[in-house]
Amino acid sequence: MPFPSTNVLYDFTADENPLSSTYWNIATGYVNVKALSGYGTPDSTPGAGACALWKTQYPANQEIGLILATPPAAGGFLSMLFRSNSVTDYLQPGNVNYEVAWNVVDGLTDYVSLYRTSGGAATEIGTLITINSLVAGDSLGARISGSTIEIWRNNVLLDSRTDATITGAGYIGLYFSDVVTRVDKFRGGDIDEAGMVAAGRMVMGCP
Repeated sequence: MPFPSTNVLYDFTADENPLSSTYWNIATGYVNVKALSGYGTPDSTPGAGACALWKTQYPANQEIGLILATPPAAGGFLSMLFRSNSVTDYLQPGNVNYEVAWNVVDGLTDYVSLYRTSGGAATEIGTLITINSLVAGDSLGARISGSTIEIWRNNVLLDSRTDATITGAGYIGLYFSDVVTRVDKFRGGDIDEAGMVAAGRMVMGCP
């Protein structure tokens, strides 16, 4: 299935502080993700260690994606969270999720890492994926179907890995490690439903 297959959920059209509580939940113990569209004026910044989760829970087969407006600073990273069993707790006791971390090293060579987290303990799945430097305008994403996890950049599949530990429905979300990162056009959701729409098997929400 081509990537992305899901629609944009949230288009950051202005400097938003706080994010809309109608759609987003700020994870326990973290400050608000003051995410700003890359097309606006950066008159405020995200907080370091900021985490927000989308309030809609999706079935287990999920997708998450975004446009990178401003990459993290050297030493920083942006994480995409999926199959999170909680919309309020990230890295807290009882929380489990998968996490794709886009890491900036020195502005020359960056890398991507995949983790399974449980109550704050992270287990890396596979080895690091070395990539060319992240740049503004990059389309970044991840997809999970069954036990298969795909990592995508600019509509190209970087790698595919398997892990069958976390199997249930869950939430998707974002984590910023620094005050520099900006994102835009947050997308994601149920890939099975997206596939049915693409194949013409669903009209007006009815199979």
